[in-house]
This record gives sequence, C-alpha cells and structure tokens, in this order.
Amino acid sequence: MLKYPTRISADVNLVPPHSEHARVLFDLIQANLPYLNAWLTWPALMQTPLDVATFLNKAQEHNRDGKALILLLQYQGQICGVISYNEFQANNRSANIGYWLGEAYQGLGIVSTALRRLIQYGFEDLALNKVIIRAGVGNAKSSAIAKRLGFVYEGTARANEFLHQRYIDHQIFSLLKAEWTTQTDREV
Repeated sequence: MLKYPTRISADVNLVPPHSEHARVLFDLIQANLPYLNAWLTWPALMQTPLDVATFLNKAQEHNRDGKALILLLQYQGQICGVISYNEFQANNRSANIGYWLGEAYQGLGIVSTALRRLIQYGFEDLALNKVIIRAGVGNAKSSAIAKRLGFVYEGTARANEFLHQRYIDHQIFSLLKAEWTTQTDREV
C-alpha cells in the first residue's frame, strides 16, 4: 500500500477513497454532469450511489495493490473532486496523473496545490522520473494547470479517445524529475 501525503494546505486535504463517501461523491458528479461530460467518459456510468461505491471500492483495491493512487480532493472539509496517479509504468518509472474538480471549486488553486504535492511525492517517494498529463484538445483549464506547473508540451495524440460518439485528440504534457528539481531549486 502506498503511503502518501494527506494534508496539503490549510484548506486542501487528500482523502483515501472509501464507500462511505459514495453519496457525497455521487451528488457532486450529478451536480456537475454536463460540465464533466464535456471531457470525460465515466460520469455517465455513475448512475447511482452504488456505482460510485463500486468505483471507490475498486480505487481502494488499486491503492492497496500499488496499481494506482486514487484520492479524493477535499476543500475546507468538503469533497470536491478526485486526483490520481494512473498507469504506473515501473520499468519506465513514469505515471499518468489525472484530476477533476466540481465546477464551483475551480479557480481556488485546489488542483494546482494538490498536484504540486503529489508530483513531489511521485519524484521523491515513488522514484518516478516522469509524470504525464493528458488533456483533451480544447480543455483549456486542464492544459493551463499543466503549463502553470512547468510541464512540457510533448505533442498531440490524434483521435486518442472516443468520447460521446466522436474522437478527440489529447495534448500530452510531461515533467521530468530533473526539471522539477530545477524548478524547486529556483523557488527556494
């Protein structure tokens, strides 16, 4: 089981997934369904709190087995989204990182704050060499986060995801451990 930071700032915490969060997360997804559906395939599959509980139980299993690190974002005590390391590639020492946030919680620095800490955790504790963010072309908010945190645009994967009866391209951003270390040294 991966050990990870839980307190990120005075307002932001990372919470391990648990089925007790199913109702709150379900309500958040439903309240943000049109917004989330613009860029994600899975929200339409979360039709009941039981669907969300199943996801949370699977997330616990993945976290326990070291296949992923899926955490709930909490802002001022309220569950407001999810952040995760996915697709760990042990041989390459890399992982994809993903996130989503309820629309009402955007613009508060929640994702940027949590990502900074998870990136640091990935490089220092998980011995990653590369962290990757994939953002749908046109998803300006997600791309802006990657750029703000110093990720480098690597290119566009064409027709990378079939989303709501159409293919979308993904912009691929990455950050190497050496780049992160250089950034961190400049900030100190």
